[in-house]
Amino acid sequence: MGVDIKITKEVLLEEIDQEVVLFHPQTQRYFALEGVGVLFWKRLSEGLGVEDILAEILEAYEVDEATLRRDMALFLQSLEKESLIKVEKT
Repeated sequence: MGVDIKITKEVLLEEIDQEVVLFHPQTQRYFALEGVGVLFWKRLSEGLGVEDILAEILEAYEVDEATLRRDMALFLQSLEKESLIKVEKT
């Protein structure tokens, strides 16, 4: 993908069962993650890059790479729109 992604410092996280709820105090908005979204967020918070995370998801789930890349791009756009992450193209 050629991007560097950083989690916005102000974002608060709460794990509830197998879901992650993100809250941005400045925007006062909540964002819920499930399934692959939770895995992606956890790996991102551990400092993994997008390509490493995509490789792990491809290995763990039955999905073709083109579909995963398209869906992940949409997911990242949603997170960026909500000011939960900052995306910089590298």
